[in-house]
Amino acid sequence: MENPLFDYYRNRQAPLQWRGALGALAQSLTNHFSSEQLRTLLREAGQHFASQHPIQAAETVQSMQDAMNGVWTTQDWGWVDIHDLDSFLTLTHYAAPLESAFGAQNLAWSAAFLEGVYEQWFRQLGASDALHVRQSEESDVRTAIVLRLGR
Repeated sequence: MENPLFDYYRNRQAPLQWRGALGALAQSLTNHFSSEQLRTLLREAGQHFASQHPIQAAETVQSMQDAMNGVWTTQDWGWVDIHDLDSFLTLTHYAAPLESAFGAQNLAWSAAFLEGVYEQWFRQLGASDALHVRQSEESDVRTAIVLRLGR
């Protein structure tokens, strides 16, 4: 169900001077690359972002969440809730400006940016290379992007 107030704020997440340019860039990218290639590209961009914005050392799930949200707050990129579900961690990222920047039709590949960011941050914290961050199929990308860290 659409919510006009929610839509209003979501549409203002990307700065006005960038919305047209980023939308045009997204259109050009989708004209030249497959969705899987774009996911790979955005995942790599996310890894670069995480390397440029390292998080503080963290010992607990709560301290990891706090460290990550410390970065997101400075970037105006929403926030993450992390939950330990024994065999994997679930990360629910709220208010990412991906739809505002790239358009709703491109959320399937643009959300890979967050996969790259989180996977790189977990590597910084000492996570095994055998663990990967993947977008969950239960994501409703218009409200939150759900990811999982696991094998």
